[in-house]
Amino acid sequence: MRQLALLLFSLLLLAEEYDEFAFEGDEFEKKVLDYQGYIRSENTFLYSDREHKKIAKTNNEFNLKADLDYKLINLHADYSFFYRHTEYDSAQTESILNALYQRFGDERQSLSIGKEVLRWGKGYAYSPVAFFERPKDPIYPELSREGYWMAHGKFTRTLDGGFIDNYTVTLLGLPDVDDNDPLFEHTDSKYGVKLYLLLDQTDIDLIIGDDAYGIDFSTNAAEGLELHGEYAYKASEESYLAGLRFQSSGDLTVIAEYMKTFNQDKLLYLKMTQKEPFSLLYSSLYGVYIDDVDTGTYRLQAGGTYDFKNGIAADLALIESDQGHGIKFILYYYF
Repeated sequence: MRQLALLLFSLLLLAEEYDEFAFEGDEFEKKVLDYQGYIRSENTFLYSDREHKKIAKTNNEFNLKADLDYKLINLHADYSFFYRHTEYDSAQTESILNALYQRFGDERQSLSIGKEVLRWGKGYAYSPVAFFERPKDPIYPELSREGYWMAHGKFTRTLDGGFIDNYTVTLLGLPDVDDNDPLFEHTDSKYGVKLYLLLDQTDIDLIIGDDAYGIDFSTNAAEGLELHGEYAYKASEESYLAGLRFQSSGDLTVIAEYMKTFNQDKLLYLKMTQKEPFSLLYSSLYGVYIDDVDTGTYRLQAGGTYDFKNGIAADLALIESDQGHGIKFILYYYF
């Protein structure tokens, strides 16, 4: 199983030679009420090397995002319903209001009040400076996550000439309510300040909380090569990340990151994606590898995706870890 997964990794490099870069963009008009969502069915079949038994798991998600933009109303909502089941446990259901906030202003200066998901930091798999966010899934970092209740203000200015091209000041405050309890288990920060600076080709964020501070950066070192890093100190612990993202002319994307979490885990993260390998339209090959440097535990997932261009997409992958190996199949329906 591991050899097959590693073979898919090598196919990513081979497929680049046959791939041509393509990009399609769709223009759409702004609507008073707009919505989109997806149904995601994740089915995992594992063999546990430790317990010597087969495990079948299903995780289904219905997600709906809606935007209402009418006069002074600029409301955004994000809701998820989960149905989970394993062959040894009874089915579990869960409803999560990921986000619900009202925004005033525009892109240059705005105020948001409600439950919001922030995306602070430059890391793809992990962000030390994400003090006011729930952890993201390193395998699927793009999935919806539950936010926190807050008031969130932004102020942006562009400068003509000089060392700084533009800057943004962000202020936020978080109330002590039940949905925010998981945040306050790890930090006392009930407010945050972020200063964003664009210095030529480099993005920099300086972040301060009650008991935390951090800095991140991202810069284009060469054509197709982006370097990024983060450092943070929170509740007497430090965390850092150093990484790169490379995209070739053949649309092979490589992301590599080394990090130390606040739990003192030292992790190596590697992700490779090849779009439309061997000129197969609407498909991709990918591989994700996560290794705990200290303990030797690891996760490996390698597979392929196909978009049927009718709202349906599929993802089939081989998975392996220090605990076992198996197959994962995910079916998406976007609307």
